[in-house]
Amino acid sequence: MAPSCGLRGTRQYRVLSSNSLDRFAILPACLFSEYAGDAERVYYRGKLIRSAHAPSFRAMTADRMGESPGTPSYHFAQDQARIYFDGQPVKPADYATFTVIHEPGLGHLEYGVDRRCAYHKSQRTGKIVELAHADLPEPVRVHFAKGSVA
Repeated sequence: MAPSCGLRGTRQYRVLSSNSLDRFAILPACLFSEYAGDAERVYYRGKLIRSAHAPSFRAMTADRMGESPGTPSYHFAQDQARIYFDGQPVKPADYATFTVIHEPGLGHLEYGVDRRCAYHKSQRTGKIVELAHADLPEPVRVHFAKGSVA
């Protein structure tokens, strides 16, 4: 059996297995310590992300439209092949053109935008929602269209 360590969840502790306990850590640049992992595995709030490539996994940086450069995303992460939203792969996302845009003043609401469409967290359900570029708030749509995102 692999060694284990505890990770504090929202209201509980979970025991997580690790074959490289000496490398187990909260991943850097996570706003709320929601991602943790070791050399082989990545966890989101204590749940294993089965498809994640641990060596390349990281929280994405949100383009805050000129404010607070380099701010980590509240919801989006990536590895060498996939985009993730709160630990779940965003299967239709176009990896090559995907960027995260956060309009200042919107709290934790941010948009993942690619050449095809946009994604955000539903205020009603808490799950990811896909929407057309035309349905984005105008400042976000214009910012993405200008190509000023990194």
